[in-house]
Amino acid sequence: AVLYSDQVVNALDMNDLYDRNDVIATLEKTKRTAGNNRLDLAIKHIRTKSFRRGLARKHSAQLAIVITGSPVMFNEFAKQEADRAKESDIVVIPIGVGQAAVEEVKSLSGSSGKFYTVPSFSQLPSLIAEVAIEACRVPVAEKSIQDQACGSRQEADIMFMLDSINAGRKNTKRALALIRDLTNELDVAPDKIQIGLMSAECHEDTTGFLLNSNKNKNEVNDALSKTKSVDFSALLKRMRHGAFSQNHGGRRHAKKVAVLVIDGSLEEPLRALTEAQRAKLHGVEVIVVQVGEEKPQDEVLMMCDAPAKETFFKVSDYSELPAIKQKIWDSLCDEL
Repeated sequence: AVLYSDQVVNALDMNDLYDRNDVIATLEKTKRTAGNNRLDLAIKHIRTKSFRRGLARKHSAQLAIVITGSPVMFNEFAKQEADRAKESDIVVIPIGVGQAAVEEVKSLSGSSGKFYTVPSFSQLPSLIAEVAIEACRVPVAEKSIQDQACGSRQEADIMFMLDSINAGRKNTKRALALIRDLTNELDVAPDKIQIGLMSAECHEDTTGFLLNSNKNKNEVNDALSKTKSVDFSALLKRMRHGAFSQNHGGRRHAKKVAVLVIDGSLEEPLRALTEAQRAKLHGVEVIVVQVGEEKPQDEVLMMCDAPAKETFFKVSDYSELPAIKQKIWDSLCDEL
C-alpha cells in the first residue's frame, strides 16, 4: 500500500507482513497525506519500487488497484506511467471517487478496460465484491519482472567512479573489467540505461614536487608530509556539480546512480561523506565497493543508500571483484 499527493509515502511493502490481521492493523494506523494529486508519481513508484525485482514473486499475478479522489495533475504523465506498468505486465485497475473525471480514470485502465467510479468515499464498500472478483481474474504475468531486461522499467544514468591512482594500472584494469561485465548485462540505450566513468586523477596539490624545490632533507620531509593521496571528496564534488547535468548527457527524469570503487580507506572520510550526502540531496543514489583489508570506515558506510547491506560491498583484493558482480547487479537493477 502507498499513499500519494505531491510525493509518495510507502505504507506497506508486499513482504512486510503475511498475516491478514497484521496488514489491516497496519493500514488502520496509516496517516493521510496532503497535497496535489500526483498519480503519475504513485504509479511510477508502484512499477519500480513496489514491484521491484527483489520483492515481486515469479509466477504471480501483478495487480495495482489505484484509488483517486480528485482531478489528476499531469494526467498525460499518469497515462504514460500506466502504459509503462502494462508493458511490465502489471495490471492497473483504477477507481475514481467524486471529482475524479471518468475519462481520466478510464485512460489508466489500458486494454483491460476495467475501471470503477463512485460518487463518494462512503460508497467505496459497494465495490468490494466486484473489485475482489476482478482482482482474482488477473492472470499470471507472461514475463516476470525478474526475467525482464535491466533498464526495461526505468531510465537510469549510472556513473562509475574509480580510485585509479591508488589502485594502479593492473587493478584498474580489473575494476574496468567488472564494469564491462556489468554493462554487458544492462540494457544500454539512449532511452534506457546510460553509463559514465570518472577516474580519480592527480590534482594540483598531489602532483609532487620538482627536483630543485627543496634544498635539504628537512624540506623534502616536510613536502612529503603535505603530499596527499587521491581526494575522493573532490571527485564526488565534480560528480555532483556536473556529471549528471544535461550538458554531459544526463536526463532530467532518469534515476541517478553513482558506483564508487574505493581503494582501501579514505584519507578524508568526513569530507567525502559530506559530498556524498549533498549528492543524495540532488537525487543521486550511492553504491560503494571497497577493496582492501581495512575495516570499513563509519563514514563510508554512511555514504551508501540504506540499507547498507544492499549498497555496500567489500572484497580484500581486486581479483575478488567478479565474485560480487551478481550482488552489485542485483543492487543496480532492483528497480530498473
